[in-house]
Amino acid sequence: MILNQLICPICGSSEKIKIKDMIICRKCGAILESNSFLKYDISAYSFNAGNRKIFIISSRAKKYIKLLEEIGEYLEIPYPLIKRAKGLIRNILSKMKDLRLNQYVVIATSLIISSYESGDTLTYRDIEKFLLMRYNYKLNRTKVIQLLAKLRELGIYKFVGKPNYLSVTNLYLNRILKELKIYEHDREYYEKMWKLITELNENLSHYLQGKSVKSVASILIYLAEMWLSKKENRRPYFSQNKLAGLIGISRYTIRERIQEIYSLRGHSITVLKEYAKRRN
Repeated sequence: MILNQLICPICGSSEKIKIKDMIICRKCGAILESNSFLKYDISAYSFNAGNRKIFIISSRAKKYIKLLEEIGEYLEIPYPLIKRAKGLIRNILSKMKDLRLNQYVVIATSLIISSYESGDTLTYRDIEKFLLMRYNYKLNRTKVIQLLAKLRELGIYKFVGKPNYLSVTNLYLNRILKELKIYEHDREYYEKMWKLITELNENLSHYLQGKSVKSVASILIYLAEMWLSKKENRRPYFSQNKLAGLIGISRYTIRERIQEIYSLRGHSITVLKEYAKRRN
């Protein structure tokens, strides 16, 4: 029987068929409704039917995914990251169905894990600001950390090592090139900056450990631009305030990190030496 009143949240098709106690999307095979206990007790369940993998999507999971998609649209999150977060949400709701879960904490945690794994620039602060603005919900960092620990314990999420600072810095550098249209008057800017950034990252690796990806990206980009502008005898293309706005970090954080690096003893970094001379 075709049930046109339902729309599949996976593929958007309105063609459905009913088999026993389940309503299934004819196009993608997603199970949208079930009159059995599966509808209420399992938030995300999958099985193979022929060559197709079929998912049971409960009303609870639909609510989480709808909120996830709204956050993704507002923050312009790439589709692969959203897709990975959806998989994490289904997994969390399936394996932790007996626990009371906060939908905002689950979604935020899923996005943070997906962002970390893909090397994207999305941060906890980005998600926190959106939830506070749109839903007036203050995200609890402690609850997110506790959920991360529980996911590692269950094997849903595994720590994959330190963040890839260069990968994130590259994303921010390209965003700056686009926003400030630097390529229009300096086509070799990226290559020159990237050479300096990799040198800084290597020589400051001990200091950078444990720092947030945004603060590290801002440090590397700002120091490289200060040295390059001095070498080319020109005004810097951006200030600390401008950089802070483009990356989404406080200008005071950048200032403090620069001061900390400047006070380091025994460094042998050309960029820092030039920066120190400029200050004197």
